[in-house]
Formats: sequence, C-alpha cells, structure tokens
Amino acid sequence: GAAAAAAGLLLLLLGAGAPLAAVATVAVPAVLTRGLHLDGLADVADGLGSGKPAGDALRIMKQSDIGPFGVLTLVLVLLAQVAALAQAYGDSWTRGALAAVVAAVVARLVLTLAAR
Repeated sequence: GAAAAAAGLLLLLLGAGAPLAAVATVAVPAVLTRGLHLDGLADVADGLGSGKPAGDALRIMKQSDIGPFGVLTLVLVLLAQVAALAQAYGDSWTRGALAAVVAAVVARLVLTLAAR
C-alpha cells in the first residue's frame, strides 16, 4: 500500500493530475504481485459467468486463458478502483495516499480473518 501511495504521490509532485496518479496507484500492486489477484478474479468471473455445473465451472477456472466474463470483470474493477482513487486524490493528496494504504491493509486483514 505504501509503495502504491508513493507512486501516486510522486506523479502528483511531478505535476500529473489525479487520474494519472490513481492509475499508477492501482498499477503498482498489480505489478508487485505479477497480476496474481487479477488473474484469480478473472478466473472466478469466467467460471461463475459460464452458468455451467460446478465441475465444468471449475475446469473453466483452471484454464490459463481468459474469457469475456473475466475481461469485463477486470475492466470494471480496475475502472472502479481508478475512479475512487482519482476522486480521493482530487480531494487532497493525503486522502488519496491514505486511501491506498488503508485499502491494502484492510484487504490483507479481511483475508486473514476470513481464513480463520
């Protein structure tokens, strides 16, 4: 979260606008995780969107390609993240940076809590 916020803040300091800072903030975690979570999200969307029985849906999720439901889900999720961060950065640089850090921390805590 801190690395993502730092990327967004750097762009703001260099004179970029809030939307570009938001794109950088969203891109950093994707790059650092090599897109692992985005790939998983796309796989789940493809499997659930297929409308197939559980066994077939699981087979679809295990395939290495991405289908239309996965693409649509990724586009909408990433757009929502960028829009929310652009709004936060537009309000103030501290709000945008704090939003990036809090989102990363809360995501990890919720996952840990759900696994328990």
